[in-house]
Amino acid sequence: MPKTYRIAIVGCGRIAAKTVSGVADLREHFHSIIFIDPNPEARQRIVEEAKKLNLPDIHQSASLSEALTDYAHIDLVAISTPPATHYSIAREALEAGAHLLLEKPAVLKLADGLELIYLAKQRGLKIATCYIYRFYPGILELSQFIQRAGLGELCDGRLKIDWGHDQAYYDAAPWRGTWEREGGVLLNQSVHGLDLINFLSGHRGLLASAAKLEQRCHQLEAEDSAWARLGDGDGFSYEIEASTAPERRNPQESFETVRAIELQLRGTTGQLRLVFDKSRRLPLKFKLRAPKLRIGNIKAYAFLLKSLFHTPGFKRNLRQLKNPHAAILADTLTRMEGGHGRLDNHDLLSGLEEALSIYAAALDRHAVENRDRIKSFDLCEMRDYFKS
Repeated sequence: MPKTYRIAIVGCGRIAAKTVSGVADLREHFHSIIFIDPNPEARQRIVEEAKKLNLPDIHQSASLSEALTDYAHIDLVAISTPPATHYSIAREALEAGAHLLLEKPAVLKLADGLELIYLAKQRGLKIATCYIYRFYPGILELSQFIQRAGLGELCDGRLKIDWGHDQAYYDAAPWRGTWEREGGVLLNQSVHGLDLINFLSGHRGLLASAAKLEQRCHQLEAEDSAWARLGDGDGFSYEIEASTAPERRNPQESFETVRAIELQLRGTTGQLRLVFDKSRRLPLKFKLRAPKLRIGNIKAYAFLLKSLFHTPGFKRNLRQLKNPHAAILADTLTRMEGGHGRLDNHDLLSGLEEALSIYAAALDRHAVENRDRIKSFDLCEMRDYFKS
């Protein structure tokens, strides 16, 4: 019998439902679940969902502090509250000896992220950030291929993120699109793409040499569109273009119909083009050209099938294709039990460093020269950016 755990899910909104589905998929690893939210109606909605899935020993609490008082020990705390609240909840969980599963963006300040990593290391705890695109079948195999110099030495890349949202999305919660509590398209939608290019390339912590932010059509405090160039100072660079107000085939269509991430990497001997498109039945497709392969073009299916068949639990892998949160949860359990996973504690900073660097370059109107600038960077510095 596998070891079983008590999990607490803090924040009972839409994302929490995905975590609950993951718990159901891995039910043999959990003996108890606690739903935490100050809103009793939100708690009750997710409790009913958990009951439909026949999850064991379901409890409710209004706050993490209350739950930590009522229960002897909580093994894993999954945080899916608004971004500005993550740091304080995560710190409380770590200090109580719980591992962490954090929704993105994990934190809004680099210093806060570094502190959480330090606290986790001191206590021997694991932190997992919900970077779901790492867990699509085939992505790990692509990453391993590229980092074995499958494309030669990486030269440059391009990242395009069209993640459409109508104004109703921003109006639905007062913290959305604000500098103090979330940021804009870079920290909310784009961190997924930034983490993905980090994971595939093996390069991370790149600094922005140029950046531009825009408010194209939404009413919000932060940006709904951004462009930047980032580099590592050692020959690898890429451009990013991101928007929640993307171009549509039909101008009368909702922005919500456009949900895609396009990533390109070019090396000295090969190149990769990868597309996630939520409108497609098979959302992942890619084209790979490399001399180490005997054929010029390889479709996603080869890597997809290898990933599905060569890891334990074929049926579970198929289910996790629909809900990568289940795969992240499985990866976290592996790490909690001493194994190696696809994530590590320092991945909390992946995407965050690059996004903060872009903000700093846009605000300062020149390249970010070193990490000291982003270590001290606060999103509140951006409050007057669109007023100047």
